[in-house]
Amino acid sequence: MKLLRTFTAIAALIVLIGTLAFLYHHGDMIPHYKTFSGEPASLRSCTIIIEQFNQHGSLGVIQLGLLMLIFNPILRVILSLVSFVHERNWKYVIISGIVASTLLYSLLSSAG
Repeated sequence: MKLLRTFTAIAALIVLIGTLAFLYHHGDMIPHYKTFSGEPASLRSCTIIIEQFNQHGSLGVIQLGLLMLIFNPILRVILSLVSFVHERNWKYVIISGIVASTLLYSLLSSAG
């Protein structure tokens, strides 16, 4: 599964590049640890994250790398499903199909 390792390494590299760009532009900001503020609403949509990435926004770059890390296990299950179909191992096709559909359902239901 070199593909998945490579995918993870690329995602981590994207997060690192985004972090370095963010620190370059905002490294002098003083964080407020008493008040938690999550991600802005503008970075909670996949399409907006991709737009920010295309505009070289450092937070968009970081978010895209994190999205890639989130999709990595889903990709792993889907590749396993394809592999089991190719091998005609129907028992594991059913199991992988259940896991893939559960992952996709939970991802899509939480996105709305």
